[in-house]
Amino acid sequence: MIALSTLSFGSLWGYTPRPETDEQRKSKTLMYDLKQDKGNPRTIESAVSELTKHNFKNFFGPEVALVPVPKSSLMKKGTLWTPLRIVQEMERQGLGIVSACLERTTPVPKAATAQSELRPKVRDHIASITLKPSLHMPERIVLVDDIVTRGSTLLGCANVFKRQYPDADIKGFAIIRTISNPEEFRSITDPVKGTIRLQGVETFRNP
Repeated sequence: MIALSTLSFGSLWGYTPRPETDEQRKSKTLMYDLKQDKGNPRTIESAVSELTKHNFKNFFGPEVALVPVPKSSLMKKGTLWTPLRIVQEMERQGLGIVSACLERTTPVPKAATAQSELRPKVRDHIASITLKPSLHMPERIVLVDDIVTRGSTLLGCANVFKRQYPDADIKGFAIIRTISNPEEFRSITDPVKGTIRLQGVETFRNP
């Protein structure tokens, strides 16, 4: 059963997987640098510093729980978990408190490389993610990912929370959002607030 069919989300940067211009090609390079925590200064640090300059006050704050979204695979010791690095940097810059309380217990196909019909749906994420017990859960929760495409992972994680904390204010945030159509790409820095909505079994993101 789906407890939450719509999720408010925000993102800072945009990138297109099929670049046609220099700016678009830079966006794709930036996406890879973010996922691998590369760059000088490191892309994650730069992203969070830039984030603080934009109007996301209703997303972040000292009392907000910053929850990194689990990887599609099971965690292995020494593996880079980019969303965790992001929330750690967010905490360092005063945007909330890290709460790494979601765990992937069953692997799912990686959405970026899976065929469209095999990409995990919201229900797949709900069934494969566990919320670790916590003595206290803040009223405001922001689920943080590095990249959002359709938003199935964010909405699935939000549903895991909503089942146990029905009164919590839950939002999603991704540093970068995928812009599939290059003609809709405006610039790398393109902060937006929008919604992720479930229709049937498919997830749709706007914008």
